[in-house]
Amino acid sequence: MADARVKRRKRYEVAKEDTGALPEHFVFPAGGKDPTRAMKDWRSAWRKIRKAAGLDGLRFHDGRHNAITIAGEKGVAEQTMLALFGDIDREMLNHYSHTRRQALRQAVAALEPAFMNRPHSTTNEAEMVN
Repeated sequence: MADARVKRRKRYEVAKEDTGALPEHFVFPAGGKDPTRAMKDWRSAWRKIRKAAGLDGLRFHDGRHNAITIAGEKGVAEQTMLALFGDIDREMLNHYSHTRRQALRQAVAALEPAFMNRPHSTTNEAEMVN
């Protein structure tokens, strides 16, 4: 999490130099212009989108959780996911990723010895390779 804080701090320092941002200014300003007031539009817009789609219980970051979980299940490397999903460190990556039952079943099946899945044969043990 420390890496994310360092990145945010660096972005703040750049913004302060470029725009004159002050510590009491909001990162997401009202109307995208007034840093002394917080933006409130996205929440009402998000509620309208959810309602129109019939997804009343959907949270804003559910899409991020889902995307990170799918990427992990597809074998995308952690380093790639860290780069792809932006302001995130390994701790947050673990927070956002979830293991599905199907993935757990596949992992258990992969651990089963190969001979458990084959029909019984009369091969003697000397011919078997570990």
